[in-house]
Amino acid sequence: MLPRTCPKIVLLAAATLALCAPPAAAIGFGTPSTVAADNSPQHVAVGEFNGDSDPDLAVVNQSSNNVSILLGAAGGTFTGPVNYPVGLTPLALAVADFNGDSDPDLAVANEAANTVSVLLGGAGGTFSAPTDFAVGSTPQAVAARDFNGDSDPDLAVVNEGSSNVSVLLGGAGGSFAAPANFGAGGLPRGIAVDDFNGDSDPDLAVANEATNNVSVLLGAAGGGFTGPTNFGVCSAPTAIATGEFSGDSDPDLVVANELCHNVSVLAGAAGGTFTGLTNSPVGNLPDSVAVAELNGDSDRDLAVANQGSDNVSVLVGGSGLAFVGPIGFPVGDSPTSVATGDFNGDGRADLAVTNELTDDVSILLATGLEGHPRPKSASPLALSLAPAYNQCPPGSANRTHGPALEHPSCAPPVQTSGFLTVGTPDANSAAAQSIGSLRLRVCLVAPCGGGGTAPDVVITASLTDVRNKAGLGDYAGELQARFTLRLTDRANGGSLTESATLGDRTFAFTLPCSVTGSTSIGSTCAVSTRANALVPGIAAAGNRAIWQATQVEVLDGGSDGDVDTASGNTVFARQGVFVP
Repeated sequence: MLPRTCPKIVLLAAATLALCAPPAAAIGFGTPSTVAADNSPQHVAVGEFNGDSDPDLAVVNQSSNNVSILLGAAGGTFTGPVNYPVGLTPLALAVADFNGDSDPDLAVANEAANTVSVLLGGAGGTFSAPTDFAVGSTPQAVAARDFNGDSDPDLAVVNEGSSNVSVLLGGAGGSFAAPANFGAGGLPRGIAVDDFNGDSDPDLAVANEATNNVSVLLGAAGGGFTGPTNFGVCSAPTAIATGEFSGDSDPDLVVANELCHNVSVLAGAAGGTFTGLTNSPVGNLPDSVAVAELNGDSDRDLAVANQGSDNVSVLVGGSGLAFVGPIGFPVGDSPTSVATGDFNGDGRADLAVTNELTDDVSILLATGLEGHPRPKSASPLALSLAPAYNQCPPGSANRTHGPALEHPSCAPPVQTSGFLTVGTPDANSAAAQSIGSLRLRVCLVAPCGGGGTAPDVVITASLTDVRNKAGLGDYAGELQARFTLRLTDRANGGSLTESATLGDRTFAFTLPCSVTGSTSIGSTCAVSTRANALVPGIAAAGNRAIWQATQVEVLDGGSDGDVDTASGNTVFARQGVFVP
């Protein structure tokens, strides 16, 4: 690994320099962990269901018609799921205390049943059987708030099929009155609640997918609403949230636009109106947006789940409505929803993301990354990983290395695969001939790595003498390598003096293995790829710097040799199987 103190900068633009700087506010998340939900999770909400002060999660699962409860535990871990049935095709949920017993309850919008299921919370994070209440056609989203001032939470449900919002006023014991319906735009998908005009009556903002606008409905006495007044955004808005970004005390709106691959921010103004429109790019097919303070600078930031690019985009808030980024963090397959909470109790906001095609939730814990002043220029530099063996005890050097390691290291890397081995003498007792390398090369002039346009980072990996553990024959399957680069964004402002934003980006790629036909050397597993092929847009001229490379981890292909199937892929080797 590269040294952790005063790291060397590798930029995709012009002289190499090393420098150290005081810490500054930054955003970073570690490699995500996953916790199982049920089939096709669509939406996640954070609540404190069992009274132990650790935030818990509720997840609606579209294909299994239920809600998964994941109880939080120490260190940002979760137990469960415990599943509770709801209506047909649940898509979204809201958390509130509907019956006044201090235990959080759930309201779930069921698309195919045209209902909302209410589950009352009980001791230990348990929930009652659902009670269903009729709403409009094909409900998509639900929000809970006291709209009529009687202290009982009410519900607002967005109905895609009937292009309206159903408002259900809450009563004693978690009951709800018949819905009153208020018009919205075409194919409404998302809803947010705030006091937009300052009269203390909660108002509604609805994202309309078909009409490419936001409908604002102003609250009135008794839980009624006036409007809608429509404000244009980009194409196919699907999710909406509120925040105060401009510093004028008027709530602003942020809207995820699925077909524009961006978010629109509308500035709130007097009387519940909205002016201006600022668009910021995110990933592909953004499907959910959350507003939170993610880097400790008191400015609201954004987290956006991108269903098409399998990641979360983080946009860093600053003065006004402009955001810096996006910084992408990989999650599972087809993320549909993102929520924030302090899951491990360290005072920083973490992320929970539902992944529709992997039936799980990714948990991204905030890391204590340091910001660094951005350099004015830098030159390309090839980065080779030194063999990452354990550090030698004093006076007992086994292998001695120059840069980038500052000390010798000892002991070969640990191999844990149940299927494979590397460098093991074969049945003829020939000497082990393991050779491995991972090389990262910054490339400024096209072509980069065979057809790619510059700038880019060429990634070349190779490992020889890979054998099946049983019988020591050549391995003809696949390996998967993954490592993390710590990157800084050089384009987060116009002055070129403010602190840069750091983020950890994990790269994973497949190494196909070919038999050698030799009696003394096992298979060779090799690949040459590019950073932009793995994560499109990650290498941008003058905008990205590599600060640190973490350990390399290699997984086998499981019993079927295919890294893309869930066949028990296990860690083959880590921290040193790649030797320059």
